Amino acid sequence: KDCTQVEGAIAFVDISGFSALANALANQGAKGAMLMSKYINDYLARLIEVVYSSSGDIVAFAGDAFLALWEYNPTRDTQRAPLMRATQCVLKLQEKFSRYQVPGTSIVLKTHAGLDYGSFLGFLIEGPGRSLYLLAGRPLAFIGTAVDAA
Repeated sequence: KDCTQVEGAIAFVDISGFSALANALANQGAKGAMLMSKYINDYLARLIEVVYSSSGDIVAFAGDAFLALWEYNPTRDTQRAPLMRATQCVLKLQEKFSRYQVPGTSIVLKTHAGLDYGSFLGFLIEGPGRSLYLLAGRPLAFIGTAVDAA
């Protein structure tokens, strides 16, 4: 319903290894499902904390991936500042979480990220008890390609 022009850095962070983890825990029944939930939540919480600590926002989740945005604010930022914060964040994610050994298993979770800067259209769609924020723009197409190459 509301559409705004947004400028900033965007990162698509994809996590691989969750399917292997689910398969490894599947034979444990309810306990395996509980462990899977714990491992996913713990891992994502650590990734999200790094994004938030770099002044980024999580704008969407998609399965085992998420989009993070560092919006340009002309009253606070130089135009390069959001890209610098996003780059430092993605490098920190790669440094700390690119090969995360899941405790008690042989499974390794890996992060892959794509990053770009540009202009987007942001759409806020609100409904009863729920809101959804959508982004559209050229940088979104690029980051998908970048993640595939990572």
